[in-house]
Amino acid sequence: MAKAIVNHPRVANGGTSAQKPKSAIGGARAYPNTPQGLVKPKGFDKEWSVFQKSKPANAAIAPISAGPAAPQTNAQPFNAAYELTAAGAEKQLADTQANLGYKKTATEQEYGLEGPYSDFATNPYSRAALLEQSYQRANRGTQNASAASGQLYAGSNQNAQGYNRDSRDLEHNNLSSAYGKALATIREEGTAAENLSREKIAEAGWKRLEASERAALEPEEFSGGGGEGGGGGGTPNPYTEQAGGVTKKAKVKTKSGKTTTTKIGVSGAKKAR
Repeated sequence: MAKAIVNHPRVANGGTSAQKPKSAIGGARAYPNTPQGLVKPKGFDKEWSVFQKSKPANAAIAPISAGPAAPQTNAQPFNAAYELTAAGAEKQLADTQANLGYKKTATEQEYGLEGPYSDFATNPYSRAALLEQSYQRANRGTQNASAASGQLYAGSNQNAQGYNRDSRDLEHNNLSSAYGKALATIREEGTAAENLSREKIAEAGWKRLEASERAALEPEEFSGGGGEGGGGGGTPNPYTEQAGGVTKKAKVKTKSGKTTTTKIGVSGAKKAR
């Protein structure tokens, strides 16, 4: 009992109480910090209570972060051509993958070598099931022929059955090889479809970037000219003046919306009609 009291955290080190957690902010740094927040150490019930009461009502100590934040990337401006290309490539990939899934299921059912389609009772017309049926028929024919000739227990009967078995094993090996090639072709088609989709999206992304850079370099077109002197938007000013007595041709829009060419001199502005 005395040993237990001595080892108690409040009377350890020859004192009557353990030292309080020291910290620059209410002892917060002395408490273990986990992704779930601060954890109260054993034997510090009173200090923990004082620490909780000393915190402001709206204060919160952030738990340890689970990991570094994801890097922020610069968002590209909206580009209709890119969005259409990306959506088309993704849809084409999804359609191809769906078709390849159906093709894989049909291949498994056709060969009947693995999965639920390897059960001859539920898939009796698979290649593997038909091969097994052919082997059984060959064995029955061999036995009947040997029995009819009085050689059912002769070595010739055993040799004939061994030949049937070897023939069945060879056909099964060829069947397994063809099945593996069929599945490999399906996987290759899926990989090619994924690569094509990525290439289309990447190419569209480069074109979007080029369009964005061109838009940043090219000056904006002047669209305004609501009256004499321009500015303010609206329809372009059909009046143009040229100093120095030089006559200049200018293209302006008429009231009917057509574009015509008119000569304008320094003596005054001329309006196209």
